[in-house]
Amino acid sequence: GVPPHAVFPIAEGGSDDDIAKALITGGVALGIQYAKQADIPTATIVSGTYEDPISGQEHVAYWARPDDLTIYVEAKFTKLASYPADGDDRVKQAIADYVASSFSIGDDLYSAQLYCPIQSVDGAVIDIAGGDYVYIGTSPSPTGSLVTTADYEIITIPTDDIVIV
Repeated sequence: GVPPHAVFPIAEGGSDDDIAKALITGGVALGIQYAKQADIPTATIVSGTYEDPISGQEHVAYWARPDDLTIYVEAKFTKLASYPADGDDRVKQAIADYVASSFSIGDDLYSAQLYCPIQSVDGAVIDIAGGDYVYIGTSPSPTGSLVTTADYEIITIPTDDIVIV
């Protein structure tokens, strides 16, 4: 959706004014076109202005803010005798923490990437041959093993959206 000879900056954090100033004064050459909402209708496009202190001319920059892509998880795994009483809550938190700290804008998620956070809880074991599974998807009761993201999306997994079977 990005037009030829245009840029599609994606910025996380920072104030709109600071991002506009950075894009106009040091990031994007004047005269280069920015992708706009009509070019990428599903992205959250924002804009900001910067006034050149020398010429007084006002310039407008456009960029995307990353959109959260909420993922649902359903996990069935073997619980050994050492599995703690609050193990389900620990597993949910381990998954949420792992995704929050390990994934960047535009990263895809494979269900197998959640095996280590699940098994980081004592007594939690994924036995694929024994019928254990981890399903992921963008709606409740997921049945998939891959979620792809757009270049401007970032995966989030709230603990409330994780079901331990």
